Amino acid sequence: MKFVKTLMLAGVVAVLAANSAQTANMIPSLYSTGVDNNHVALAGFQLDPHYTVVASPIGPTAPFTAPNLQYPFPGGAGPWVPDSATAQWIVPAFPAKVLGTYTYETTFTLTAAEAPLAVISGVIAADDRVTDIIINGVSTGYSTPFGNSLGTLHSFSFSSLFVAGTNTIDFVTINLQPNFQGLLVDLTGSVVPEPASMALLGIGLTGLFTIRRFLKRTAVA
Repeated sequence: MKFVKTLMLAGVVAVLAANSAQTANMIPSLYSTGVDNNHVALAGFQLDPHYTVVASPIGPTAPFTAPNLQYPFPGGAGPWVPDSATAQWIVPAFPAKVLGTYTYETTFTLTAAEAPLAVISGVIAADDRVTDIIINGVSTGYSTPFGNSLGTLHSFSFSSLFVAGTNTIDFVTINLQPNFQGLLVDLTGSVVPEPASMALLGIGLTGLFTIRRFLKRTAVA
């Protein structure tokens, strides 16, 4: 019986260790557009603290939130996909109706252990469209279609190009008409558990299952 208790304890420890590796995997320094430091939606027309327009026809600038029930058409909803509780539209600091390319940049940090295991995914919409997502200076080749980029959310996911330390993501958009320009990105970042952690979880669960069967047989006998 002492052996059984020891084996059961080992199984519980293995499950807890693997579960800890799985649950402690979010990337807190990664932010969606239009949220504060606690990932809570900002009030309307507030500067976004996590994004910068690093290049545009009007020059670098700090973007601000623009709830689409008021913007771009005051008094009514515009053609943009609605804001959510986890992401909002942001626009250049000056209502940009200038044609050209607008690049929105955000940064986040990873440890050396996290970088090769990180996965960044999300949904995006832009007026007029996204022409590229660049990670640490490398183009991913991602783009959204013509004519369907501002009223529909488009998904993406990346699991490479990340480095230890500060990582940069650039969302390159283009304004093709003399109308308002903006971007909405709802981001999720996680660190996928190593295969060893998954194996540890499997071993722990298998051990507990075996012990359960053993105890049931012992009780019957």
